[in-house]
Amino acid sequence: MRPIWLSLLALGCATTSTPPPEPAPAESDEEPVAQVAEPIARPELQPLERPTELTFAEDATLTLPAGWSAATNADESMLFAAVPEGDLQLVFLSRPIPLERGPGLAARLVTEAWRAVDPGFDRRVLQAVPSQSAAGWDVAGQVIFETAPSERRGVAAVFQVKGERAVVALIDGSVDGFGRRGAQLNEILGSVRIPGVEEQNWLALERRTIDEAAIERLAERIEAERVRAGVPGAAVVLVDSEEVLLARGFGTRSHGSDETVTSATRFMIGSTTKALTTLLAAKLVDEGDVRWDQPLGELLPQFRLSDPEATEAITLERSFCACTGLPRRDLEFLFEFADATPERTLEQLAAVAPTTAMGETFQYSNFLVAAGGYALGRAKDRRRDLDAAYARALDRAILRPLGMRSTTVDSRRARRAEHALPSARGLDGEVRPLEPSIEEFVSALEPAGAAWSTAEDMGRYLQLELRKGALPDGRLLGEEALLHRREPGVAIGQGVHYGLGLVVGERAKIAYAGHDGNTLGFTSSMIFFPDLDLGLAVLTNLGSANEFTGAVDRMVMEMILPIDERAEAIGEQQRRARTAALSQIHDRLTDPTDAERDAILGRYESDELGPLEVKVDGERVVVDAGEWSSAIRIVEARGERQWIITEPPLTSLPIRREADRLTIVMPQHEYTFARVAD
Repeated sequence: MRPIWLSLLALGCATTSTPPPEPAPAESDEEPVAQVAEPIARPELQPLERPTELTFAEDATLTLPAGWSAATNADESMLFAAVPEGDLQLVFLSRPIPLERGPGLAARLVTEAWRAVDPGFDRRVLQAVPSQSAAGWDVAGQVIFETAPSERRGVAAVFQVKGERAVVALIDGSVDGFGRRGAQLNEILGSVRIPGVEEQNWLALERRTIDEAAIERLAERIEAERVRAGVPGAAVVLVDSEEVLLARGFGTRSHGSDETVTSATRFMIGSTTKALTTLLAAKLVDEGDVRWDQPLGELLPQFRLSDPEATEAITLERSFCACTGLPRRDLEFLFEFADATPERTLEQLAAVAPTTAMGETFQYSNFLVAAGGYALGRAKDRRRDLDAAYARALDRAILRPLGMRSTTVDSRRARRAEHALPSARGLDGEVRPLEPSIEEFVSALEPAGAAWSTAEDMGRYLQLELRKGALPDGRLLGEEALLHRREPGVAIGQGVHYGLGLVVGERAKIAYAGHDGNTLGFTSSMIFFPDLDLGLAVLTNLGSANEFTGAVDRMVMEMILPIDERAEAIGEQQRRARTAALSQIHDRLTDPTDAERDAILGRYESDELGPLEVKVDGERVVVDAGEWSSAIRIVEARGERQWIITEPPLTSLPIRREADRLTIVMPQHEYTFARVAD
């Protein structure tokens, strides 16, 4: 799932279940306004002991979390804020909107705001990105500015417009700061209010009747959007607690094939697997096999973190809450995964320490969810290997009773029946098929993201959630244990929280829970609305296809509620933003000089990620990690040149070369490869 704001600044927030964003104003390369002569004096910031609502620009308000620091300037027209670590800073100010709102408005608006604070601000606008329009605002968006690779920094601005007024948030921070505090940043941005901004109430609207004609029109819209979005194939299921309203396939099972998708086609569902894992946990809690507050090390003796106190604080429940302060570390399982095992996953986890306090903010750890899932398997089976024990427990306790016979975490079993094949986009925006073996990267993280499923099976799961644990002929588990997973935990954004393997929140007063999933070549979305007695799952065979799954979600809302039909327009706006994002990188690509090429060629080794070879393949320079290889080229930004991967599976991943070392910089961690003598 995607963060509400700043989607291109690598916030480390993989999961949110939010409505699709509203369109942002169109952009152009128009020159920004002239510089302001005098800068605004920055005030001395004061730390906040508790969550605090603050006022600026006379009547604009927002809420900052405890531990942050803030102060207004002398005339209180601006609010300055910073994270506890000091490496992420914000400035909020209010600006009038020009009567003529032509192309380039957003770029002019936010550049003018930046120059009101820093007259020397000279960064080039990379792109404007449509963002989730916060409740009651007319339109919202974000503008991303160019930074140099050596800065390890993100610079952006978020604007929200109501009538003739905009509130602009200027954001400047380290890559680590965005990774560590991205969820809190989302929450702050969502809390901004000015007079006239009021949240919609869709729950008060009269529901439309869902008849056969409505379902067929929905299917037609889904298929048209699939084609526009370039998604090779998709399967969609829509249910209420008693009936399957729609279960249908669209497109083809693989890019370029003519084998059609059906409701029985298996797709990888990525992190949507987490909802199944925590359902297993609730079932075992209900049966008395485990406790939510049971120390994880008691169930899984080999579990540990690099911090002994943090290890002792992790319970079964906390392994699923994304609230422990453990940072996201995904590259470990994208390299050297051919021989990966759950035991190796636990060894890698043992090298990680929390970077924020327990319960302080949302940080997403696939490693920790995997450990929690393997602990469940071990609680039921002490003889089998960890992966086999988990798979057996999930199958016997959840999948079989629900009739989910096509759902499995065993990729070999999945591929013996009707299944889809993965695909992804390169920097040129073109969709390419991926080798199916590339998806084995999750093989040692089964509980966090390895499941395959079908639209039919996901419909059965959704109906169980809507029935609060009841089956047609009994109960799978008690209501209390099932609903415990939906209790709001740490905040992801304003009104959006992470439960246990589920994102929970409200959309225009309508409660929802769900979880998206992204692998390298598949995208899934699962969401249910208890207030509406409705559940939806969308499965696709294209990586990063969230614009499509979000559009289908919006279409369903437009079918059942008397709201404007905007799904297609929103999808088109997102596609333009995605195309612009890729183009901004692709258009700056250049071939290496002979000296640059010769300097990087060779074999390298990383203690964390294993071997990597950089070699010439025909006319291309490629990086070969063993399980995958991709072309690399040079990209230029603010006078600096850096290597970047240009093809799937890790498109746009930057690689920095310094002497005899290669470095991959990720939020809160750097991976270093040292040259190995031939």
